[in-house]
Amino acid sequence: MVSLPSLKTLKLACVTYLNDDSLRRLLPCCPVLEDLAIQRYHDDNVITLVVTAPSLQRLSLEIGGGCPPGDYEILTPSLKYFKVEDERDGFSYLIEPMPMLEEADINVHENVEKLLESISSVKRFSLNANFKRGEPSVYPDGIVFSRLEHLKLCIDDNYWPKLIFRFLKDSPKLRDFYIYAFFDQYDNYEPMSWKNKPVPKCLLKSLESFRFEGYQGTSGERNFLSFLFKNARCLKSSSILEYKVIMNLGVQLYNHGMIRGKN
Repeated sequence: MVSLPSLKTLKLACVTYLNDDSLRRLLPCCPVLEDLAIQRYHDDNVITLVVTAPSLQRLSLEIGGGCPPGDYEILTPSLKYFKVEDERDGFSYLIEPMPMLEEADINVHENVEKLLESISSVKRFSLNANFKRGEPSVYPDGIVFSRLEHLKLCIDDNYWPKLIFRFLKDSPKLRDFYIYAFFDQYDNYEPMSWKNKPVPKCLLKSLESFRFEGYQGTSGERNFLSFLFKNARCLKSSSILEYKVIMNLGVQLYNHGMIRGKN
């Protein structure tokens, strides 16, 4: 295997590997690698994606639905930026903690519960994921995002009230909270009573800005907003944008040629 002692940036786009060991053997040959991007959109002969790189600071994984189900094994203790976009319905994680993580952007279809524990030290977090249906908790108890200050949460799940409360409760230093509702209706969501809920520490001590895009005026949304505005003692700015306004804006931009349809 060739040695790449000075390589700091590596992008592997649509590579067909010999087997699982190909990437596992390549990375140790890059002892100062800092930035790794992997794009996979077809069956590339990899079932278990193994990334072991002590020096790595940025890791971006884009995996299309055409890839077979598989696993992640990631050991990157120096990582500062982590992005995962996985369109598959079947995969699992074995990810060691990332204590130096500054920013994470996660967009996955399932199994995000296990991933959250590994990235709990993150400061800036964007999450778009589906959680298990029918579970008593949206992610395991005991996870605390002790450094999290900026959270962008896409809610397209039936358990969004519970998810929002858990993140508020488990993020004691949260300063900026951005919610984007990604679905057309709330017909089947699981309601949650906000009455007598303990007030999360971040609402009392740190939350300064709040933004909600995709608001539809449901009773669940109104109850949540009432709870938030009643208890957010440090709030300096807030904005709420209705879903129909977003849709109308999108139509206008499309009609004016600012948004192009895909061929």
